[in-house]
Amino acid sequence: MQAIGLCLFLYPALGGFQIRHKTTEDWIAFLYAAERMEERLRLFQSVALPCLVAQTDPRWEMIVVIGDSLPKHYCDRLHDLVAGIPQIRIQVHAPRPQRKVMKEVFNAARTDPSLPCLQFRYDDAVSVNFIARFRAAADDCAGLNAKHQIVAYDWHKGFAAQFGPAGIVTHELHYRQYVASLGVHVAGGSNATIMNFAHHRID
Repeated sequence: MQAIGLCLFLYPALGGFQIRHKTTEDWIAFLYAAERMEERLRLFQSVALPCLVAQTDPRWEMIVVIGDSLPKHYCDRLHDLVAGIPQIRIQVHAPRPQRKVMKEVFNAARTDPSLPCLQFRYDDAVSVNFIARFRAAADDCAGLNAKHQIVAYDWHKGFAAQFGPAGIVTHELHYRQYVASLGVHVAGGSNATIMNFAHHRID
């Protein structure tokens, strides 16, 4: 079964998380400020990518969505970071409403829309057996999946990490419907996606 992930790498969507800036240009300037970009690239390289590369089940793919205004030197660095990971591809999109764009991205990524697929949004990091557990859970719930267009799977126990001069400080958390640990099974023939719902409202 195809497993598709989506990562928004500072994509300047219209709406979505954009609440403080009056114009798209202001929003883009905020997102692509040098200090923010350096931090995001470091976290992507040192946190987000390693746990994907280490997945015990390599049968996954992920689309990294970036804006068409991302400065070339950052775009080049991002491409360099994922160059050796065949499951990852980068797509460039102009600023548009977030949910509309991401639903299109998911549906276009399905190799055979008549077959079911697994979908997840990628934010921060996941355990190295996330894909394997996701597939196993979907298999265990085959009867449930057969009755519904979309079924959510949620692993609500994890860790929050803070990075600083003293190293990495973590604490355990329990958080239902958190983006990093949430996925959905989408039935064959359905064009529903995980982006049809705000993550905190998937029940």
